[in-house]
Amino acid sequence: MSAQQQAMDLRIKNLEAELQRVKQKAEARGRELLNEKTALLQQNRELLDEKNALLQQNQALRQQPLQAPMNSTPQEMLAPSDLVQRLGMAAAGDKSDIDYFLQPSRAFDTSKTLLKAGRQAARSVSWLASPASDMLFIDVVGARPKASPGSFVTASLAQQAKEHDSAVVLTYFCAQHIEENTYDRMSNVFASFICQVLNAHPFDLTCWRDHRDYPSLICHVQLATERNLQYLCELFKFLLSSVQGKVVYIFIDDLFVLERNAEDESLSSMSKTLQFIMECCVGVKILCMTPDSRRQGYLVSRAESSDILEYSMEDHERGRIPAQHTRRHMGAAPLSAFVSD
Repeated sequence: MSAQQQAMDLRIKNLEAELQRVKQKAEARGRELLNEKTALLQQNRELLDEKNALLQQNQALRQQPLQAPMNSTPQEMLAPSDLVQRLGMAAAGDKSDIDYFLQPSRAFDTSKTLLKAGRQAARSVSWLASPASDMLFIDVVGARPKASPGSFVTASLAQQAKEHDSAVVLTYFCAQHIEENTYDRMSNVFASFICQVLNAHPFDLTCWRDHRDYPSLICHVQLATERNLQYLCELFKFLLSSVQGKVVYIFIDDLFVLERNAEDESLSSMSKTLQFIMECCVGVKILCMTPDSRRQGYLVSRAESSDILEYSMEDHERGRIPAQHTRRHMGAAPLSAFVSD
């Protein structure tokens, strides 16, 4: 046998040995992969079993009737009286304010003239009686706080609205409480409205107590005590959204006090809250009476739908027609209702 043939035979033998080693290695790796796959399948089965067990437990819990914890106490519930107490509001907007502005004054004749102009119009009657939501702005130009005939009109209309059995009437006379500087003035407004509506209408606050943004009773108590504006706005929206079978009348007198002294952020919160109420709550009627609000204009300019009645005290004194009506966007209640036909 030649040397060349011997070399070829050796090469073939070496290749066969190498092929055998590769085959053995492949078989070993295949067994490892099979074992690994088996282990993963087993782990997958165990996870599926655990998931199914949890689903069964969850389904069983859902079918069980809800029960209060054994250690539950009345103090853990959020009652309307608790919120009223924490907000610490006295009578900002109650009957005493209405009575104050219904008293005869130097502006009494002018006040009655303005009120008469509205009551003679059929539209003012429909504004008070209709369940539709409306927002109205009235500017009494040339009047001064605590002497404004507009305050008399606000008080008179609020008193008239109270005569309806289906009415919840909320009032806030800003100039009457201008010296209350303990809290943000916008917070005072909403705290007053919240206390008034809680006293006027029964509420179950269970859903509000469990609000996801306020996870504990301590959180509710703290934010109410601090009169946190965001908390009060959200609570007010919740309460008005919960009122059923009633028409809610909101009267804000001397609005310019808020526009002149509050920060833009506070005014923005109020504007967004009022707009939410108009869009999402049924049967809410808002009237804002103010001298000079047209010049300040924060809330008026940001109201998506509103009507403005400008009542000029100077024109009234000169015997001219004192009212000019301006409509902004369709769909709002026309303030021409406050001008005699």
